[in-house]
Amino acid sequence: MSCGDVAAALGSQFRPLRGFSGRSVRRWCAEQGLVRDFCPDSQLEVEIADSIAEGARNLNPIPYYAQYMGHKLHVDQNEKLVMFGVTHVMAIDGFSKKVVSHFTMPIKNNILIYEEVYRPAVLSYGLWDQNHVIERMWSEVNARVNYPLKTALVEMVDQEEVDMEDNTSKYCVSNLTCQLARIGITKVTEAWNAHRIPGKGIPNELAKEGCPAKIPADLLPVGSVAADLYHQGPVFQRIHFWI
Repeated sequence: MSCGDVAAALGSQFRPLRGFSGRSVRRWCAEQGLVRDFCPDSQLEVEIADSIAEGARNLNPIPYYAQYMGHKLHVDQNEKLVMFGVTHVMAIDGFSKKVVSHFTMPIKNNILIYEEVYRPAVLSYGLWDQNHVIERMWSEVNARVNYPLKTALVEMVDQEEVDMEDNTSKYCVSNLTCQLARIGITKVTEAWNAHRIPGKGIPNELAKEGCPAKIPADLLPVGSVAADLYHQGPVFQRIHFWI
């Protein structure tokens, strides 16, 4: 809105009073410091281009794409409840979006992650080509499992019903919360795998054929054996166990 528009509106509103000319409005605006800085179109284009270039590094130039079940496996951990002795690890297929395995433990343990997350997923579905971190799945787990549990636990600590400085209490809280969290995550993943993703389909249906590359159980040692092999030295350096 220009000063002329303001002057016309004021003149119409307060007629027959005088003193609402465009010049008067401009003078009053200048006295109040209400002066609009002028930016030529050429300068505006430069500013916009610089802003776009500055934020371009935050954008992925290649859209995410998983070609088939078994192309990309996303494995990640969640430590929203780590202060209460609860850590989640989940694996999800990038193509079907199916949660293929998950496990809840007191603290992060790589041998348990291999034994309870990666190994069961590979034995059940086959071998994935690539491993990545999970995207956008933890928000569901946080909203339905972690935050309700955390709210209750924080309230108990605030009311001094639980002493997290006491090792016995800490162990009991961790043990019980892990069990509750496992129940919650199991229900979340079952619901997720059975729901229809718009434009994609149902994860259970998309993943029913499994991965193209199957692997027998004898090629995937249990966690303790895999850890021993990993630490035996140069002979096994070319074998990359996911631990």
